[in-house]
Amino acid sequence: MDPHIKATALARIIDDINRKYLDELCGEPLPSDEADSSAASRQAAPSNTDCSQGRCFGGVAGSPCFSGRLKGIPSTGKDLEEITVLENGRKVAVVATIDKLTKEGDRDLPVVIAVGINYGQMGRTDYLSGSVDLWDATGMRTKLDKAVALANETECHCVHRNFPNPGEYHLVSTNFFPWITQQAWDCYGFNSIEETLLIGCHGYRDPYAHIKDICQRLGGALVGLVFHGANNAVPYMGAEFLRAHGAAKSTAEQPDIIFCDNLAGSPNQTIKNAVRLCGRGMRRGDVPESFDE
Repeated sequence: MDPHIKATALARIIDDINRKYLDELCGEPLPSDEADSSAASRQAAPSNTDCSQGRCFGGVAGSPCFSGRLKGIPSTGKDLEEITVLENGRKVAVVATIDKLTKEGDRDLPVVIAVGINYGQMGRTDYLSGSVDLWDATGMRTKLDKAVALANETECHCVHRNFPNPGEYHLVSTNFFPWITQQAWDCYGFNSIEETLLIGCHGYRDPYAHIKDICQRLGGALVGLVFHGANNAVPYMGAEFLRAHGAAKSTAEQPDIIFCDNLAGSPNQTIKNAVRLCGRGMRRGDVPESFDE
């Protein structure tokens, strides 16, 4: 498959995926619009995502959902479900956006996917009255390029595709948890129990399915897959996604896989952690002579 894709074709793919998973999350169809003018988000009433409706880990935990046994988040006094109900009493789900830097001119470029924990607020409140655009200002590119540069500082003899030069790739942003929260994720200080139950009981039916769909639809145009977030569930969930879907193989056809610090927030923040995942398929004969056993 062509290792590049035009902006308009990419928009159609991401728009299709948004419609599919927003329908699942919000229980009502998105109006049929042109890809360039459609939204990556949708509002829903809290009752549409009530955990008691069998959403909790596919219903395997029984009823009522065991997240109800928590006393809420100590820092806020709120139950897990309550932190996704915004000022207007509605919930806002975001599936995937495309960084708008490469929208103009229908550029033909490879694609990088950045997977985080949930859609960052960055001081914005316009999604309460409007929506998040399909083509969005993600603010991630500067920190992503820093993360790639940091990962490149470590000599790597594994087989991987070369990460594109800055500005020479389409950037798709998606997350493991679909709902915007009242505050930024790291403000809550979730413990592992709270974070696991929030994602499992109040998020996607399958938090990996939409990412797998995006990867499959992009095919050979996908050259980079980045999991960003060092102090939340992203590293574990990213590793589990790769284990379950076989993306961590030593082959030139696989995307370059990097784990790094959170890419959201100020572009001036320092990136301290960036690790390239080498494929497991390296043969003994591929190991360089300088390798120290």
